[in-house]
Amino acid sequence: MSAQNNEQKYLSQMVNAHKVANILMPLVEAVEINKHTESVDKVDVKTLFKNVIETGGRISETLAESHNFTDTSLISDKLFLTLAKSLRNSVVMFNATSLQLIESEVLDVFDECAPFLSSFCSEAMKDISSRGGQLSDMEKMRVEMDIQGHVVGALMRMFMPVWLFHTSLRTSGHVKDSETIVELNVRVSKFLIELLFKMTAKISNKESSVSSMFYMNGLTVAAEIITTSVHEYNTKLVKSPQHLSQYLSSPESILQALVEPISANFSTMNSVIKTVLSGK
Repeated sequence: MSAQNNEQKYLSQMVNAHKVANILMPLVEAVEINKHTESVDKVDVKTLFKNVIETGGRISETLAESHNFTDTSLISDKLFLTLAKSLRNSVVMFNATSLQLIESEVLDVFDECAPFLSSFCSEAMKDISSRGGQLSDMEKMRVEMDIQGHVVGALMRMFMPVWLFHTSLRTSGHVKDSETIVELNVRVSKFLIELLFKMTAKISNKESSVSSMFYMNGLTVAAEIITTSVHEYNTKLVKSPQHLSQYLSSPESILQALVEPISANFSTMNSVIKTVLSGK
């Protein structure tokens, strides 16, 4: 084996080890905390890790069957990391080792975003074709896998802070049961997905100077703008009993107040990008 092949092999091993370590870290933290609290009997990293992998496997199989999602390392990485963090919170905050609720929520989220993901991939592939890019079937599959990975990563980053906020409401006593958390997660996630769709529709991807990769990065930026805005708002929301009560009964009505400033910030960014790309 050549030196170059050896380097690639070792690099691949390092990358894979890093991915596994990222998944293990929140699980190790959960076990260490439980050693002091002794809230859950017979909990160990190996069992928690197995739970994450098995749950992620079921979700991946369901997505592949119901939405024709390609099973990719990018999607799996984001999915497993999300599950690991969720399981950590479940052990530490609720003394539970089940991922049943989060499994259902993740599938609900993908049900909501499946049409958008399909359209997004289609537009990106059309963009590549219009630029004269000739891809083999294998290359097309690889590109589609990369696109799916970008979108799923953006969605997971957008939803995780929201789900953690709802979890904190449960531990602080503002929410009395897990069913309410599930309902809040589903309703808020749906609202944010719709907002993200509207924002990405404004990205100037139709202009010849804007590539599909730039469009994908625009999606990530849009998700980050939403994530940061909602997170900052939530830190203030818990200090207002009146608004928090309204949020618990109708989260959409509270989040609606963020739509205008979020859209304005994104429109400004999009306008600046158009100016820069046009050379003006």
